[in-house]
Amino acid sequence: MDMHRTRDGKLIPISQMTDAHLRNTISLIERKAEEGVELVTGDMFDRDQECEIDEILGDDVRRFMNLAAYVAELKRRKFEKESN
Repeated sequence: MDMHRTRDGKLIPISQMTDAHLRNTISLIERKAEEGVELVTGDMFDRDQECEIDEILGDDVRRFMNLAAYVAELKRRKFEKESN
């Protein structure tokens, strides 16, 4: 089951998101794909270790943020509505 982390850190199943929330999340991911996302690796709280910051763009962001799962859920709902 694909999960979504809310702004306040809660995990919810993507299938329980509202249509508006799904559309907004898809738009956010597309914006981030254009702008780029910084990924921090390593332990940023351990002063003895270094952390690295990498930037990802485009399809790498879409994969990292699991865009396909949000789009699939929205399509599933549209198909379900059309079938009824």
